[in-house]
Amino acid sequence: MAIFDIQILIQTILYFCAFITGFVISIPIGVNRIEFQGLCILYSEIDWTSNNQFILHASNDLNCSFAIYLSVFACIFYGLGLGIYNGYALYKSTKDPTIGSQMWVMPFILMNSLVTLVMLVSSCMISVGFSSFCNGIKKNGNRCDLFENTKWKNLKDNSEFDSGNYFKFLTVAQIASWTSFLIWLCQVALGIMRLIRNRRQRSQNMDISDKDTKPIATVEPTE
Repeated sequence: MAIFDIQILIQTILYFCAFITGFVISIPIGVNRIEFQGLCILYSEIDWTSNNQFILHASNDLNCSFAIYLSVFACIFYGLGLGIYNGYALYKSTKDPTIGSQMWVMPFILMNSLVTLVMLVSSCMISVGFSSFCNGIKKNGNRCDLFENTKWKNLKDNSEFDSGNYFKFLTVAQIASWTSFLIWLCQVALGIMRLIRNRRQRSQNMDISDKDTKPIATVEPTE
């Protein structure tokens, strides 16, 4: 029966989970922008008029683009690459139990720490931006999801569009973003554990090597 390196197995699963969250973050935000005719509603402002209607002032496109591009490059591309790399190492560990100590550790700890930090920023941006948009709708005593799948009007060209499931999309993206942050945080912790484990193993190997090279007995020279 093949024996896997448990830590490599866990990290492989987490990398592919991060890969999946990349789609769950980028697709809902991207679809939401398409339905709102390219407008980003994160951090958008809403002004209510006297006739119980409101005007939406969309925010900077960067607020949505940052989360989309980060999830694509950090989660989808980078996560998939490391998932494949660790999957191969997992396969090799069935034949060589010491494969874990031969893998690069420090570069991935640094890279994963950077991804974790940036993912934290992105998650905060999505949550705060979503809350800001909903608070604008709630000013008139409405629920945030009240205007889903309703006709909205673009004042620039007087065209109408369907708002779609904006509340559900942003809720899913928000949950996925925080989940991805926790995944990358776990990866950093596992990387540090691997680094400590490898150093202890090398230290033990050096101690064994020193003991093997010590003489069994000493012989006093005869006069």
